[in-house]
Amino acid sequence: MSASTFQPIHAVLRSQGRSMAAVARLLGVDYLTFRSACYGLSRPSEIIRERTPALLGVELERLFTEDKLAEPKRSEAVATR
Repeated sequence: MSASTFQPIHAVLRSQGRSMAAVARLLGVDYLTFRSACYGLSRPSEIIRERTPALLGVELERLFTEDKLAEPKRSEAVATR
């Protein structure tokens, strides 16, 4: 897994005055899962990738770095080892 880096979504949330906890609730995902994606600790889940752009009014590619969007799912990464 790549090193953690704040994802662009972190700045978008701050500029919109939204908290990670509130957005996680609106998306219907666990707060820790959402926070992990925002901090670049994990790949954004399919739900986060699908719902967040519409909620925030920002394209997915402007919310997460290219490497995080391209990162394989954990199950895919384990299967290729």
